[in-house]
Order: sequence, then C-alpha cells, then structure tokens
Amino acid sequence: KLLGFDVLYDANLKPWLLEVNNNPSLLENTIDSLVNKPMLPEMFNIVGFHIPNERCLSQNLQSLENNKKHHDSRIYSSLKTKEEDEKIDKIMNDFEKNECHLENILEQLLPSEVRIILRSEDELSQTKSWTRIFPASNTHHLLQFMSSPSYSDLLLAAWEGKFGTGWKKREQGQELLKNLCQEKYHLKVPEIILNMDLFPLRLSLFPNVPPYIRFLLPGQQYEP
Repeated sequence: KLLGFDVLYDANLKPWLLEVNNNPSLLENTIDSLVNKPMLPEMFNIVGFHIPNERCLSQNLQSLENNKKHHDSRIYSSLKTKEEDEKIDKIMNDFEKNECHLENILEQLLPSEVRIILRSEDELSQTKSWTRIFPASNTHHLLQFMSSPSYSDLLLAAWEGKFGTGWKKREQGQELLKNLCQEKYHLKVPEIILNMDLFPLRLSLFPNVPPYIRFLLPGQQYEP
C-alpha cells in the first residue's frame, strides 16, 4: 500500500506530521512529479511483476517460454508440509512464552521459508532511493510491540539479524539462497490430493472442459 505523508518543518527543522493520505496524488504536472516520476518505477520494481503464463503462449514470447522466464505460482505458494507446520507451531509457541531464540529458525531452512526469504531479498535488491525500515538487522526488538507478529516476521528478523549486518554478510546469505534455488529446493510444494467424490460437480456441455463446482440450493442434498 502506497501512503503519502505530509510533513511540515518548523524554523528549528523539527518535523511535524500533518496528515497521512490513503490515496496520494500521483499526477505528473505538479511539483510532486519531482518525487513521483523516479519513485513509481522503483516501487513497481520492488513489488516485482512476472510475465503471466498466458502471455508466453503468444508467438512473440516463445523464447521466454523455452527459457522458463514466466510466472511460476510455486514461488508464491503458501502450502506447507507437515514438517513445516510443526516447525512453525513450535517457534510461535516458544515466542509466546518468550523462549524463542531467533537464530534457531535458520538452522535448517525449509522450502516455504526459502520462498519467503528469496522474495524479500529480491525486493530489497531493487531499492535505490527507497529505504526498507523493517525488517532490518537492528529492528528485531520491535517484534515485542506488534500485537501478533507472523512467522514470516520472525523468520525475516532472524535472517536480517544474521545476514543483514553488512554487504559481505548479505552476499553470504544470497549465496546460500542461490545454491538452494539451483537445486530447485524453493519449488518443493506439497501436492494437494482431493477426493473429488466429495465435491458436487456439474459437467460442461462441451468436450475437453473440466467440470464446474455445482452450488447447492438451500435444502438441496448432494448425491455423488
């Protein structure tokens, strides 16, 4: 979410926050364009868009299809194995009891954790005029002020604490990620096995079209 902060400096150069705009103006023909024009391309680079799979079917992008340059949904998958769920539950329980040692999270990285970290590193690599203020190597103590930090918050806090203290350290962390990605470790996603007999389906009128989910009317019973 892009927010616009209006700040006024007084005669002593003390900043005063006037307002926060939920929908800031991004018009080109204003004095704001001095900030907006370089800000927006960098923002989109940080967000990181992929070429969608459908585009790769076009003749002009066949070379990209061959090189696997299009979007791979596995990179953004939130599916986890039983081992990953158990690790998350243990870390979160320890954190609630103030018994969590963040450095322990990184002892054995699992595929879902690698996906979170590599996306974070990709985003950070695109920052030039932008500055990421959280997470950082010196912000892990702020977790205590969050009402309910997520596991991703703890994971990235641990990562920044170990590899975010300098460029040499970050290069070491990135080299670790590169090796894991070279082995396609980050693409290991558990398969979802569904018992389709439990789903009410309706067939299409046309061949080679998968069935649709059939929504039942109130009081209507489903019979496989």
